[in-house]
Amino acid sequence: MNIRVDKSCDNVDWSLIPEILKLGGMGYFDTETHKKAFENSYTTVFVYDNDKLIGFGRALSDGMYQGAIY
Repeated sequence: MNIRVDKSCDNVDWSLIPEILKLGGMGYFDTETHKKAFENSYTTVFVYDNDKLIGFGRALSDGMYQGAIY
């Protein structure tokens, strides 16, 4: 197991986002919608195991006192 955490949206295989969400029984959108949502987020995180995307998250915030984590 070789875990790597990356905050960058660069080089993400966006087609994997809805696939991983489906596996967890969560709602999902088309890849372009997910890409835009992540790129417009306050911060993002992507977790890889040996370069395979295994998890991700994003936060929305006003930068002062309100925020939400998805």
